[in-house]
Order: sequence, then structure tokens, then C-alpha cells
Amino acid sequence: MKKLISIALCVLIATLGIISTSAAEVFNGVISQKPYFELIGKKVFIPNNTIIKYAYNIPSDYQYYLSLDDTKNTNKTINIKFTDCKEKAKLVDGISSEYKIFTCDSIGGNSTDNPHSYNDTGAFYQKVKVKLSDFCSYFNEDGSHTYTIKSIGDTHNYDFTDGPIYKSNLIITSGAAMNAVIPKKDGTAEFYIKLSVGKSDAEFYANTSAYLSPSTYRSCTNEYNINLGIGNVNLNGALDISDATDIQKIIVNDSSTSKLYRFLADANGDGIISILDTTEIQKALVL
Repeated sequence: MKKLISIALCVLIATLGIISTSAAEVFNGVISQKPYFELIGKKVFIPNNTIIKYAYNIPSDYQYYLSLDDTKNTNKTINIKFTDCKEKAKLVDGISSEYKIFTCDSIGGNSTDNPHSYNDTGAFYQKVKVKLSDFCSYFNEDGSHTYTIKSIGDTHNYDFTDGPIYKSNLIITSGAAMNAVIPKKDGTAEFYIKLSVGKSDAEFYANTSAYLSPSTYRSCTNEYNINLGIGNVNLNGALDISDATDIQKIIVNDSSTSKLYRFLADANGDGIISILDTTEIQKALVL
């Protein structure tokens, strides 16, 4: 009897480990699956001290880029531009220090306060397609962001394009993945994420500006979290013990088998949902 139970459990785990990559159904431009999530292409391995950069839906004259400023050497800056990686992601190696990220355009930029290191970001990365508003309330249904300049009561839906009056940009990062993104009109976007459990959830930098006569009003660049990271199966934006508990439940009882859930639950990346994934999360929590 114990042997039969063991075999049945192994079959269940193997079944849960199969990740479906089929797209959700779309009816008259409305996505029926929520949260909308799709795997695009095959995963790729990126070594340490290397950045993968990718541009999604940006024009050839895109002005925004990331500037990595060495925190220990003020004269050392690495500019990550995106106009040369629209069709295919490209690698930038030699990233061997600690940097602050600036988002820039042709006239300047804004920095973040958190330093970043790429010494241990080596891992597999996967391109995904998501509906941004399903994972972060910052975004509207169409992928835009509504911002109001309170001093003059000006409200605008910024779509992360470079207009004559309203300008905005969106950079999504995950580990060593740098993605310049303009969402599609249905609110979806494609970008690479790191396939490792731990502090590798997707984040984004958004800059919104309004050039209104006679003065220029500009908002600062802000850093936000997208609730999408390996191991964070409950999508609360933080890896915690409840994620390990939820995975244990799915092993025993097939309570949630969406492709997104299975993708996030595969913490060790072996394609099978098992107790090893909960162990991987527990290890990450004590580091």
C-alpha cells in the first residue's frame, strides 16, 4: 500500500512539473486569463559579471538608457543603451564592481539609492510576457500610468513613449536582466527575468515628465517591485515561509496548477515541483 501511495505521489509531482507555454485566449482584444502570463522562447544562461539587455516595442530613436555608475570609481561609467537589441537580446560583460543605476535620456537622468552588484547574478534567464496591471497596481489596464502634477492639477496617462510634451520611460530589471519596455495597447509586455529563488524579483524604474509652458515639471525616477519572482507563489511581492508552505500543499493536493504557479514554484529549476523546491526557499530565507 505504501509503495502504491509513493508511486502515485511521484506521478503527481511529475505532472505538476510540466510547464505549459500555451498562450491565453483572446476575445476582441480582451485577455481571458488572469493573471496573464506566458513563456517566450527558451531559457538562456548568463554568466557572472555580465548583463543581458533587451528592448521590447521601442522605436529606433529611443533616447532612454541605463547608466551604471561605479560607486568606488566616479570616473567609471557603463552606459547600457537599448536601440541595438530590439530583435534579439545582447550581452554586456566586464560588469565587475558595485554600481548605482541611473535612468537617462539625452538631457540627463535620475538615480536610485540602492547599489547593485553583478558578481553573483549568473543564472538561467527566461523571457516572459505578462499583463503588467495583473502584477502591479502602478499600471493601468492598457499598461500606462496615470500621474497628476498636483501644483497645477495636470493629469495624464503616461504610456512610456517620448512625446513633445509628455515623456516617460520604463526599465524593468531582474538580476542581470535589463529590459527597456513600451507596453502594448493591451497592457502586455515582454522582458527577461532571473530563474533563481531569492532576491531576484522583477523591479522597474519609471520616469514621467511633463514639459508645460512656461515651466518644466518633471517627476523623479522611482523604483518599484513587480510581484513576479521565482519562489514567490502567492504573488505578495516578498519571499517568505508562506511560499514554501503553499508549495507543500500543491505537492499533496493539486490545489493550483496554473502555468504561472508551476513556473514560480519550481525554485530549483529542475522542472519538477517537489520538496526540494521548498528546501530551496528555506535556504534563501536564511541567507
